[in-house]
Amino acid sequence: MYNGQQVFDFLVSLLGEEQVLFFPMDELLRSESLAASKEMLTQRLYVLSKLQENTPKIIVTNLAAALRYLPEPKYFSDQTLRLKVGNSYSIEEIKRTLIRSGYTRVNK
Repeated sequence: MYNGQQVFDFLVSLLGEEQVLFFPMDELLRSESLAASKEMLTQRLYVLSKLQENTPKIIVTNLAAALRYLPEPKYFSDQTLRLKVGNSYSIEEIKRTLIRSGYTRVNK
């Protein structure tokens, strides 16, 4: 992943942050039951959402990430909850949407 980060940084210095995206994946072999870091997951979701914009991008990734199963673009788009500043939302509708997307409610 370190080499990928170097390539990403180099391309960003040439083309700018809007043109280049970094899609990381832990390259170490490990059990699928171990959770990936939240930062990596957040970065991957960010890249998938930016790809929905249909503007050309350069994606820097590694073999592990390229071989990983990803949802179909339409499915990902359909499961994305989009909230806009200034709009009102029903908390119950948000909960239902999140549950339909596979989230589960937990008590603290």
